[in-house]
Amino acid sequence: MKPCAFEGQGLRDHALGSVREVQRVFGESYFQVMKRRIDALVRRLDNKQSLDSSFIKGISAEQWRDLTFFLVAFHDIGKAGEFYQNKFNEDCTPKERASFAFHEVGSSLYLYRLRWRNDILRFWSVLTTMNHLNAIRSLDNLEEARRWISKEPAILHLRRYGSLGELEVFAERVSWAVKVTPPENYNVGDLQDMETWLRDKTNLRLNKGYLLLLLPVIVGDNLDSSAQRERDEDSRRKRRFIRALEEMYHAS
Repeated sequence: MKPCAFEGQGLRDHALGSVREVQRVFGESYFQVMKRRIDALVRRLDNKQSLDSSFIKGISAEQWRDLTFFLVAFHDIGKAGEFYQNKFNEDCTPKERASFAFHEVGSSLYLYRLRWRNDILRFWSVLTTMNHLNAIRSLDNLEEARRWISKEPAILHLRRYGSLGELEVFAERVSWAVKVTPPENYNVGDLQDMETWLRDKTNLRLNKGYLLLLLPVIVGDNLDSSAQRERDEDSRRKRRFIRALEEMYHAS
């Protein structure tokens, strides 16, 4: 079963389950609306900033769907870090109290280091993964993560447990946007590079474009294996949010 996403659940199982939930909840109309809204956003900014916007406007609704599924499938790849997995047995029972604090940093760094054909897509994809629930982080929060990872560098060591396996199908469907390769072992220097790059991008006024990608990640992540997440989350507020999502989407 290892690598593990939660107690009693493997990472690949959680990734595939999250995608299934997104496929169930979000119809084709969502991705058609996504395309229209992103095209409108890029048009408004086209004359004000130097953007490689022709690539974005050429993306079809089906391609936005495939990118969304890819991000849903890989949103927790940072949990493959050796620091986390060493706390679990092969059947994903914890050897000790397990926490995945800052796993979204490894997930974001993995996406950042891939070879993207367009920097706006790269920016939105990194932000989506960095901000999936319950991990909403500003760039100031990344400084805290960097201090923690400096003490536990194996948080960013994804090579051993991060093989793509069944997730390759989602990677293949976004070959038009990014060359997807297996995770590597990253370091604090890589994290600093990503942080500098993100700071350079924050003045582009494009931040809100990624929210259309973020919503399916939040929904799929939390609807899959909510029982495992209920046990893992120690915040009553977070548990209430999960139950509200279940009531909203499982009723449909």
